[in-house]
Amino acid sequence: MQPDLLHPLRRFLEQSRQLLELAESSDWEAFETLLTERQQGLASLGENALLIAVAKAGLADEMRQLIADIQSVNNRIGEVAERERTDLAGQLRQSFQAEKAIDAYKK
Repeated sequence: MQPDLLHPLRRFLEQSRQLLELAESSDWEAFETLLTERQQGLASLGENALLIAVAKAGLADEMRQLIADIQSVNNRIGEVAERERTDLAGQLRQSFQAEKAIDAYKK
């Protein structure tokens, strides 16, 4: 039985999808843990031996599609993170304004 040469990419894609779910639910602690785990497997994805084996097995198109899917999910993660950052910045501004109002009221 031939090993699944694309398993590392499929795993990376699955982890990316899990990261998106965690970002959407604002579970940033679990997000950070999974992100670290996913990054550990990143180096193996670019190994020459893997790329050559994928090409010889005729799986280059499938590999390109998996990479495109990963990029798409990563873009969505970036959008969610940016939206969350904007929301947090707004909350901080409101908090600072409230503190200024309280300080002004005390004087």
